Amino acid sequence: MPHFTKRIETTEGSSVFYFNRIYTVNGTRYHVSVRNNSGIHYFMMEDRNGSWVISNTSTLPNWIMEREKELEKAIIEHLAID
Repeated sequence: MPHFTKRIETTEGSSVFYFNRIYTVNGTRYHVSVRNNSGIHYFMMEDRNGSWVISNTSTLPNWIMEREKELEKAIIEHLAID
């Protein structure tokens, strides 16, 4: 399945993250989006040396960056059942 959602508790409250798997020439990536009171945030996650990390961190609020490990765990769990 190329897409899935995961509800994660953040400092902004309970947030639903939407994951879409993308196949690129540089490998598999996930386009992730999440909505909060200030709008919708979009970012990419990529596999770097066996860890799923946010690849474009400069534009993201801290409440997303603080949940990078939970986002990685969601991807790993999804890959295990896919």
